[in-house]
Amino acid sequence: MTQPTPPESTNNNSEKKLELQKNTSPSLPSAAKSRYEKKRLPLHRFWNWAGFKEKKLWDVLQLLIVPTALAIGAFYLQETSKQRDLEIAQANREKDQQIADDRAKQETLNRYFDQISTLLFDRGLRTANADDESRIVAQARTLTALRELDGERQGQLIKFLHKAKLLQAKKPVLDLRQTNLREANLSGSNLSEIDLAGVDLVGINLSDLNLPDTDSILSAERKMGNKEPARVMIFRSYENLARLEKTNLDGANLSGTDLRAANLRRVNLSRTDLSKADLSMADLRDTNLSFANLKDAIMFEPILDGTLLCNTIMPDGTRSDRDCDKLKPKK
Repeated sequence: MTQPTPPESTNNNSEKKLELQKNTSPSLPSAAKSRYEKKRLPLHRFWNWAGFKEKKLWDVLQLLIVPTALAIGAFYLQETSKQRDLEIAQANREKDQQIADDRAKQETLNRYFDQISTLLFDRGLRTANADDESRIVAQARTLTALRELDGERQGQLIKFLHKAKLLQAKKPVLDLRQTNLREANLSGSNLSEIDLAGVDLVGINLSDLNLPDTDSILSAERKMGNKEPARVMIFRSYENLARLEKTNLDGANLSGTDLRAANLRRVNLSRTDLSKADLSMADLRDTNLSFANLKDAIMFEPILDGTLLCNTIMPDGTRSDRDCDKLKPKK
């Protein structure tokens, strides 16, 4: 007959089973934890070696902000310096180009002076006939030079030809018709007995122009819209008259010019500088003086009754918009 197991023996067996389960069941999680610890060990060591053991992520970011900002600032300064260097180099190239162009224009003018002087002294240019070789060559070289020169040197060339008596009003040696002298500077010139027939004078600088009591002709042909070409003349005689009727002098510099008793009827003087000009007894009927400068001009203001005034600076420095409505396009 089987003996019953003592209670004490049963309890011992249960304790052994529990101890066995306790020792064997955690083996898998412990191995996984050990492998995880091995994987993170290098990073953990670096973190501790770099002194970040007790630091949080925000603390680390704060440490990176300053060097990052310095790096960005250095990059910006470097790029700004490069851009500035490029701008300086471009400015230097433009300056060098301008100097080269200026030198070329001056060489053209000097060469022209030498060539015309040779034709004057050696070939009798002043008395040559229209079909003489010297005159044909001088005509061609003059037109070529005027196309290549700037306004300042164009003015010097015209003054040279005038003094050489090659542009005499009664019998001009050279024909400058259709020549563009829009940028020419003839300020302070003595244009006595000069012929600039057919020359484009729009925008020309004639400040302090001197037309003494001798015949001077600056005639030009203009197309006024669809009308036939109108021949206009600037004439000066001992009566101190000048004729510019129907001339287009838009934007011209006529400051200080003596235009006493001048015929300026129907002349386009829009944007023209007439400051300190003498317009005593001048005929300004139907003249366009919009945007013109008449400051300190000598005149009797009633002569402006028949003119077109809009944004016009008057002799006393005030502005007149009297006729601006007439400039508005018709609907």
